[in-house]
Amino acid sequence: MERKAAIINVSKGLLNVSLVALSAVGGATGNPLLAGAAAIPQAVSSSGILKPFLEKKREEHLELPIPPWWTGEPQSWQTVCSSIEYRLPEIIKGVEDRLHKETSYPSSAVIKQIFIEQVAQQLSPWEVQPQDRYLVAGYVTPPLIEKTTQVLKMAVDTTRQDAIAQWLAQIASTLDTIQRATVTPSSLTSPGVPATQVVSTAAESPQKVQVIAALLEQKRQQSAYDVYISYDEADETEVMDMGEKLKVQGILPWLDLLDVRPGTPEMRRQEEQVLNIPVSAVVVGKNKIVGKQELQMYSFIGQFIERNLPVIPVILTSAPKDLKLPPYLGNFRRVDFHRSVPDPMGQFIWGITGKRP
Repeated sequence: MERKAAIINVSKGLLNVSLVALSAVGGATGNPLLAGAAAIPQAVSSSGILKPFLEKKREEHLELPIPPWWTGEPQSWQTVCSSIEYRLPEIIKGVEDRLHKETSYPSSAVIKQIFIEQVAQQLSPWEVQPQDRYLVAGYVTPPLIEKTTQVLKMAVDTTRQDAIAQWLAQIASTLDTIQRATVTPSSLTSPGVPATQVVSTAAESPQKVQVIAALLEQKRQQSAYDVYISYDEADETEVMDMGEKLKVQGILPWLDLLDVRPGTPEMRRQEEQVLNIPVSAVVVGKNKIVGKQELQMYSFIGQFIERNLPVIPVILTSAPKDLKLPPYLGNFRRVDFHRSVPDPMGQFIWGITGKRP
């Protein structure tokens, strides 16, 4: 005779589990999915943050066949599983609390045993005989952990992306408020004032500095660079100064001198960024475009053909005024620092962000 399976609605059981608890369990078990929950910005992370996603997602059920040694009625087995489902938040919180008391880094086997103990402790005596609690917990725990991880895979990833987007939107809103509050009518009407200099006191505002620093760090952690700047070493000083001016505007440039970790293959990192960064800039100074920079230039043009990557020629003041760009690069609208109107830095920012000054 077929023995019926009991059902645990894992989605429902996880509705109010906090990211803090999931991160603690994931970190201890070496599960990067759950441990990564800690990377969600604290400004938007809170208990039950997974709830909106799990409520919209179709229910995920775990089927647990009645074990051969179970002597009770089939309905009583379902009652036990429903109890575990209901107490799943308390079970995970109990695991978190136990982990905090560990004096050494626990192995996966230790974590599994802690999980079994928490499941056993949550079983009521009228549901399971005391002598059978650990038997039931040991049977239920492995498939429950596996199913829980499957359910959380999409939930944690989606929540992290939504949280980061919300956090960046809050930063953008704050920047906009600060900027509008510090622009005076005279600065808007004064002729000859470059767009990048309209906000003066805001650039020194501690609040704005903190917001921009947080924005740049978040982009750096996510490898979300805004522009790849290709340059000749002879122009390094000017390029670094240009990069700092971009950062003041919340734009994160990728510069191989600063962003390639020592001891790692430099060319590999450059190739990765060529394929991923949304905008490229070829800086031309006192020297011609040769060697490594020439290869980067043609890689950018190739990416323009493949994915419409903007390629911005940037002409420094040290470059000859009668400079002729290579034919392919010359097809792209340049930013020329020999000119004062239109403001070259404002034009460069427009090329990167798509927002006209």
